[in-house]
Amino acid sequence: MLHSTPPEHSNIIPVTHLVAPPTDPACLVCCTFSSIYLWTNGAWTLLAGSDFEVGFKDATGPAARFESIHGCCFYRDSLIVAEELNHCIRAVSLATAAVTTFAGIPTEMGDNDGPKLQARFHYPGSVVYHDGSLWVGEVCTGKIRNIADGRVTTYFSAHGSNIGITQFVISPLVSS
Repeated sequence: MLHSTPPEHSNIIPVTHLVAPPTDPACLVCCTFSSIYLWTNGAWTLLAGSDFEVGFKDATGPAARFESIHGCCFYRDSLIVAEELNHCIRAVSLATAAVTTFAGIPTEMGDNDGPKLQARFHYPGSVVYHDGSLWVGEVCTGKIRNIADGRVTTYFSAHGSNIGITQFVISPLVSS
């Protein structure tokens, strides 16, 4: 599906994230609540998901289903998305549009660390790539979790403090 303007339903489907891959400045990725669009050659193309059907399904392209994409970043040859209501982290291949579960147990909320496909997340809201690993911020628990070497580990918890992490950025410090 090609569009010369932002996704055709953008007046009713909110854009949750807009990112550019570090290796291709002419490309943009636009995430909505349940779909992912790719901007190349002057047009938007639906990469994965659906604007009007939500849920969970690992599949390729429009057959995949998402629910509440909250954050995204690039990791190797994939787009990584934090999916808040499915309580997991998903990978979308930019080459094939294949969507797979990267970490967490889909639709099962929790907070246990461990092997990445056995760990559980509690409303993951943001994800960033830094120094060889992925960092996930959780909306309701205030936890910052790290995904590295096939494992999920909690590095910080603001549990009980009413702090939720909807977005965070890792950036070098600048001094004058």
